[in-house]
Amino acid sequence: MERSEQRPKGKGGRPAKAVRREKQFSVRFTAAEYYTVKEKARESGFSLTVFFRQIALNGQVKIRLTVDEKHLLKQLIGMASNINQLAKAAHQHGLAAALLYFEQYRMQFDELINRLTNDK
Repeated sequence: MERSEQRPKGKGGRPAKAVRREKQFSVRFTAAEYYTVKEKARESGFSLTVFFRQIALNGQVKIRLTVDEKHLLKQLIGMASNINQLAKAAHQHGLAAALLYFEQYRMQFDELINRLTNDK
């Protein structure tokens, strides 16, 4: 069969991006500078490319949450639902029972705040 007799192939593959980055920029570093910048990018939680792009466009990099900070955030979210349960307990079982629960959650909350302030 000749090429002209075959049916044309449809466009396959990945769809085109809305914004395509087509320009490149390169920078030369000494070995010490390179490893310093690479470590800063790693600490921020971004790849070297994203780190440079954010520095160039914004003048700063907003650091992602660390694993510990994510864990603390999940605990705070859990405590928020516990506070909801406290309100429900106060309505169902009276204020005295709710105060006992509240004291337990207050101690946990104080511990979390101390951990957060000691880390910074």
